Amino acid sequence: MTPTARTLRYLRDLGYYADVVERWIMFGCSGLGVRRDYCGFADIIAFHPLHKIIVAIQTTSTAVADRKKKLRSNQAATDWVRSGGHLWVVGWRKIKGKWTPRFDDERSMGLT
Repeated sequence: MTPTARTLRYLRDLGYYADVVERWIMFGCSGLGVRRDYCGFADIIAFHPLHKIIVAIQTTSTAVADRKKKLRSNQAATDWVRSGGHLWVVGWRKIKGKWTPRFDDERSMGLT
């Protein structure tokens, strides 16, 4: 299961509405292509009606520091936070045989 699929399941189990917003852009008919994140920074957009939160999420395995660096240099990510949205990096790692998420938010990235 991919980090994105794990994150979707985790969020939905917590009552969030969540969906993938990255796209696959194919080069002609070759079958080759690239994944493009929403505005260059988000794999998932989620919201929780009771907590009144909307969040853009970048998912990864364990390379959280690399993703945080990428987000700090992305103007759209900074503007997302300035517009009132939240921004999380969710990294996944196995601890004692169980997949466990690590959440970092816009504060830990210095975007607030």
